Amino acid sequence: MKKGFRMFLAGVLCAGALCGGALASAGFVEPPVTVQLNGKNMEFTDAKPQLTNERTFLPFYAVFNALGADVQWNEAEPNKVVAVRGGKTLTMNIGSTLVTVEEDGAVTTFTMDVAPYLDPATNRTYVPVFFAADALNCDVGWDPYTFTAIIVDTDALVRDAMAGKRYTWMEKLAEYSGEKTYRNGIWDLEATGTGKVTLMGAEMPMTVNAAGIVADNTKMEMDMTMTMDMSRLVALMEMMAQTGGAAAEGIDMDKVKAMAEDGIRVEMRGDLSTGMAYQRVAGTMTAGAGVDSEIWYSVPMRSTVDRMGSPVDWLSSNDLQNAILAADYHAMAKAVLTERGLTDSKNSYAECREAVENLFTAFSDASFTRNGDTVTTVWALEGDGVAADIELKLTVKREKVSLCTLTTREKAPSMTTSMEVTLTQPGEMTGVLQRDMSPLMTEELTLTVKRTPGETLPQPQPPAGAVVRPYEGLLPVKQ
Repeated sequence: MKKGFRMFLAGVLCAGALCGGALASAGFVEPPVTVQLNGKNMEFTDAKPQLTNERTFLPFYAVFNALGADVQWNEAEPNKVVAVRGGKTLTMNIGSTLVTVEEDGAVTTFTMDVAPYLDPATNRTYVPVFFAADALNCDVGWDPYTFTAIIVDTDALVRDAMAGKRYTWMEKLAEYSGEKTYRNGIWDLEATGTGKVTLMGAEMPMTVNAAGIVADNTKMEMDMTMTMDMSRLVALMEMMAQTGGAAAEGIDMDKVKAMAEDGIRVEMRGDLSTGMAYQRVAGTMTAGAGVDSEIWYSVPMRSTVDRMGSPVDWLSSNDLQNAILAADYHAMAKAVLTERGLTDSKNSYAECREAVENLFTAFSDASFTRNGDTVTTVWALEGDGVAADIELKLTVKREKVSLCTLTTREKAPSMTTSMEVTLTQPGEMTGVLQRDMSPLMTEELTLTVKRTPGETLPQPQPPAGAVVRPYEGLLPVKQ
């Protein structure tokens, strides 16, 4: 089960930079880069923001000073820059892509795809805005039309949204769920599920079995087998052919039988913090379709969801569900910011701030209603033709949570979707996904996931020497 995805805004920044490069090559002059912090434009004096190597770079001192960080520099180590804020220490070195973050005695090191540099014209150190701000719990977006880097101090946003409210029921939920425990360390996962897809009235039962490993809430490795009995669909197509409808000619019944008995096997690996996953697929049916089981396909998860054209952003929705179950207020706010997007320098901050405030109000004590041993709250929202709500229902015994159900419902003109997650006990949850695109198709799946402590780290990337291709290679080619 996906848990607590990091935000995937780096691609937005890249797109903005690439757009600027295209205009410049056509003879246009790039406008100056503007930086917006919490809805207000920042002012820079001698050192201005720069676009370098298709990335937005900001003068280190100016941006972190504006964020309230203590900026440190030592003549003995002139290439090192340090920013301290809220008990978190961020360290970067000029010319190095390595970044270290120290908090509560724990040191984390990660690698950027670009390095800070010293601008000889101003003698100022420039750092990549996305990685630097993200490390200090800020969210970053890019408005390609106004060349504006949009920074939101998420800690401040959460602090303001929580002010004057109590969250007793949410804290009781966190104590029951234990979800915060699973955000660190190594966890083995096992999942089993059953469901069905109904296409043009023909039911196709399916089963899902999966096993995997998740480490530190980001890296994952998973093997999954899915079977589906399509015999009723084939029978329907044959009947339609007899009455002058679509023909069932060319259907390989051996492959249809193999799908029901052996299924499709999918091996997945990925680093959820970067949004990149890899998979390879095996099975009689996929082999017959020309899919090579030895090839790994790279899957950029955020852009994949965008290309699907679905009104439901399940990446952000699942982020929000898991954040609610853990009563992780910062993660709740980041999920809203991701779903809303920071791409409009005029409206994004105000819209995101309003959405976060409404969310935090909905899950505060004042919004829960009690009926016997059940307490319930609902966060409802509507926009762009989509009506959605998230309902949290807690069963309480002796003022302690004994059962929790979280339901997400979204209704769009062409599709209705719901996802219900029930924590039956710490470490075990059952999810029910239903999607209705009547009269064409309906889907439903019930999945039970169990988590136990693990010892072996997952492998987030394909093996060395493996052939890796973009996931588009799995899709039909338009003629």
